Amino acid sequence: MQLSDYILQCQELLHDLANVDWTLQEMTNAVNAGRKRVALDTHCVRRLYSTYTSPNVYGGSTISNQETYPLTGGVMGITLGAGGAHYVSPTVTIDAPPAGGTQATASAVVTNGVITAFNMINWGLGYVSTPNVVITDSAGTGASGTASAMVNVIDIKAISPIWGVERWTADWMPWGPYQAFCRANTSQFRYPGVWTVFWEMAQIYLYPVPDQPYGLDIEAITTPNPLVNQTDVDLQILDPVSDAVQWWACHLLVLKLQELGKAEFFKKAYRERLTEITATKQSTRVMSVYNNWRRRFARM
Repeated sequence: MQLSDYILQCQELLHDLANVDWTLQEMTNAVNAGRKRVALDTHCVRRLYSTYTSPNVYGGSTISNQETYPLTGGVMGITLGAGGAHYVSPTVTIDAPPAGGTQATASAVVTNGVITAFNMINWGLGYVSTPNVVITDSAGTGASGTASAMVNVIDIKAISPIWGVERWTADWMPWGPYQAFCRANTSQFRYPGVWTVFWEMAQIYLYPVPDQPYGLDIEAITTPNPLVNQTDVDLQILDPVSDAVQWWACHLLVLKLQELGKAEFFKKAYRERLTEITATKQSTRVMSVYNNWRRRFARM
């Protein structure tokens, strides 16, 4: 589905193929608002944030002796690209976020002149896109890294800390029990195995508090990136949920004309379409008849 396809759907539903009542930019804004609304209502946009590339090369996503991390807008790690050569004391610079944010900082791990990993010093806050990473050194050249910024995150599904060659899915707890049981002991510093989110402060909490840098896989639910050009393909709001976008977009567009009856019609159509999608969107999986996966996992 391209942006132009969404706009054509809206034009046909509103009988405005010539863009008399609404400009293309207004329709583009409404479509992107519709995509965001669908993502908020269905949690259909999911992303796996991960800096793991090989054993012990994971960007050092946790920070030693730090319990809390931003739910969204932070740089959770840097994935190593090339290690380069002849590095002595490299400086890692992450682009600053927009005004009002906090710049993320990191350091490089150097082994025999080669950068082998990155450790986060501060995840920062307020990032709305992936920043660039610049590595400078008096002698070294050729190293590169790619930042992993957690942008537009609205929920966390799972967190899996990485230690060496092992990745374990941490347990989730509601904030109340986490506060009562996990945070009762203020001297626990080791591999984290429990997490929670303090929603009102948009912060992730890890327990035990990491005693050193550990890699993290974070499965997050996000809102989609906006479509800008007519030929932009929507790779985030996929079928069948994409079929609800135009109804919410039309609802917003009609509100501009203060035609509240029509606006309510499109809002109702949006809700009904989402209900239909939820009822019919079912995934089937064919399990192997030769193995019992529960027993196999139990033996691992």
